[in-house]
Amino acid sequence: MPTPTPTPPPPAAAPVFGAFASQKVVVFPLQRYAVSDSAWMPASGAVGRARAAVFDSTLTAALRDRGLGASWSLPPNTSRVAQGDVMNRTDPRALPTVGLAPSRRPNDLDLREPLATQLRAIVALVPDGRMVLVPLEARVTGGAGARQATLRLAFLDARQSSVVSFPDVTGPAASDERAALRAAVEKFADMVVVP
Repeated sequence: MPTPTPTPPPPAAAPVFGAFASQKVVVFPLQRYAVSDSAWMPASGAVGRARAAVFDSTLTAALRDRGLGASWSLPPNTSRVAQGDVMNRTDPRALPTVGLAPSRRPNDLDLREPLATQLRAIVALVPDGRMVLVPLEARVTGGAGARQATLRLAFLDARQSSVVSFPDVTGPAASDERAALRAAVEKFADMVVVP
């Protein structure tokens, strides 16, 4: 009796945002941060800046680990570009994102001013730039030993001034605030490129 041929495993599903991996994406720094039920801290403010910097470095490392450091403009580079544009100097941590939320009407995909103009001006300085990733919010909840981070992100088309996607990503529970942020960021990065 012949030995049955093993069935090959099913092909791995493509990552949800895998289509962006082959594009030039301009990644901005985090815009605002919150812990538990506290009010949002703007990333450009004195209180939120340190926490937002931890998020940005964690996101940068995760995307580099997946080979996107050469093709994407990561937060440190995007910040340099934004602040080096003398004509349209924009604080990349303080974008006017009011109204940029997934609760918008499904057919309301246009970016509002002045955000649309600011993004176009910055993206124009990045070779082959068009797509933008703006980490809008990061909130860490839970108690000691069971912290969990939720990220609200926005993929935008800067040239067409339109919204492409509003993913929310919640990471698994972790031991502390930094670990929770890292877990959520890693989960998002896996949705772009499977490690």
